Parts: sequence; C-alpha cells; structure tokens
Amino acid sequence: MNDMKGSDQNKKSSRYLKWTIVSCALLALLWPLGNFVFWIMLGFISYFGFFAYYYQPKAKPIFGRSDATQQQQGKPVQALWETIKRAKSIQFAMAMGVLGFFIVWFAPNVGGNNSTDVQPEVKKTVNIDSLVDLGNEVYNRGEYESALNYYDEVLRVDPTNQFGLYNKALVFYAKKDFRKSISLINYCIQQNPDYGPAYYLLGDDYKFINQPDSASYFFDRAYEMGVRDPGLLQNLGDISYDQKENKKAIQFYKQAVEQDTTLAFVYERLAELEPSKAENYRRRAALVKK
Repeated sequence: MNDMKGSDQNKKSSRYLKWTIVSCALLALLWPLGNFVFWIMLGFISYFGFFAYYYQPKAKPIFGRSDATQQQQGKPVQALWETIKRAKSIQFAMAMGVLGFFIVWFAPNVGGNNSTDVQPEVKKTVNIDSLVDLGNEVYNRGEYESALNYYDEVLRVDPTNQFGLYNKALVFYAKKDFRKSISLINYCIQQNPDYGPAYYLLGDDYKFINQPDSASYFFDRAYEMGVRDPGLLQNLGDISYDQKENKKAIQFYKQAVEQDTTLAFVYERLAELEPSKAENYRRRAALVKK
C-alpha cells in the first residue's frame, strides 16, 4: 500500500515538475510582453513548483525516534495534508489566490509603463527643436556639412519632420545640388502638404534648373498658402513682368519692398513700370546702393 502511495506521489511530483519547467520556458518566451504576463507566469511557476516539491517522496531519517512515535506525531499533520490533497477545489483556490495576489499587486505597474511611454514624445519634441536650431545656426555660418548632421539627426528621430526635411533640402539648394533638393522637398510636401515655405523652395529649385513653368506654379502655390517672403514676391513680380502683366508685376513688387526696403533692383523695375513715380523710385534705389 505504501509502495502504491509512493508511486502515486512520484507521478504527481513528476507531473507538477514538468508543468513547472513548461511555465519557465513560457516565461522566457513571453516576458518581453510586459510585467502583466511576467508576473502571471511567475505565479504559475510558484504554484506548480510548490506541488512538485510537496509530492516529492520524503527520505526516511537514518537516526530518529521509533516508527510508532513518528506515526503518532505525524498523524494530525498527515491527515490535514491528505485532506488538502484530495480537495481539488482548495488547490484551485490556492492557485487563483496566488495569481490574484500578483495581478492586484503588480497591475498598477502595467499602467505605469503605459504612462511613461508618453514621456519620450515630449522629450523628442524638445530635442528636435534644439537640433533644428543648432542646424540653422551653423547653416547661417555657411557650415553646410555640420548643418546636414543636425538635420539628419532630426530625421532619425522623426523621418517626416517638416523642418528637418525643408532645412536639409535648403542646404542642398545652397550647395547648388538642385536635383537632390527637389527630391527632398517633394517628399516634405507629400508628408506636410500645408507647409507653405516648401512650395517656395521647390519653385526656386525649378527656377535654377530652367523650368520656369514649374517654378511659376509652385511660387503661386506658396503665395496662395500665405507665404509673403520678399524673395517670393520679387519672383512673382519678375514672372508677371516677363509675361507683360504689368499691373500684377507692380502689385508684387510693391509688396516685396514693403517686406524689404533694401531691394534696389525692385525699385528700378518699379521706376520703369510707373514712369510718373520714377524719380522717387530711383532715389530710393540710389539710397540702398550707397
């Protein structure tokens, strides 16, 4: 009878040990899914490991009191554990208790992880602004390669960032690599169709590769989107002048000198288009050239 009982315990211990090992393997595979899965699997390991240890046959002591004494002292404890072993509902309740403890105790950490995921976004915005400013600073000093490094770093953080794409395209424009500038600024417009300055830069790119129709189209788009850069206004005035649309040319040229009073060429062109005011325009041009 004792042999049968020992064999049954061996089987149970072996079964629980196998489930413990399986749970360990699942933990190793699933732990990247987060704390919630990690602690659930740890609960299973604890549960199966406990019963694997409990059902393991106990070795008889070499020295000790008589069997009768041991049996008498062990009867109450043994009877209790036998009752627990037979009560499957108690085992299930214990398992659920262990899992419930881990879920209740560690579940807030799962929410905490989600909240911290928002933090890098805030940090990213600050870093992008700083990188763009640093890039602009070295660009204004003519250090184009250094500027490219900063803009590339911006695009590593956010590949569709309008300032990173626009300013990188502007560097290639300054280096007279207009084809590369066009490629970048087209992508910038695809990702940020409401960014007006990109249309102005694209128009300038086409102007310098002798595609006036494309240049005119994108200059018009930039103007429609609210860009009032004096360079854009002068370009629109030049296009209207070449097309013999003098009224439009005068309108654009006047807007240009309202934005920048140092445009001597624009004053000279206005003197030509408005002879009655020619003397005034020529005087302004002369003052700028001094």
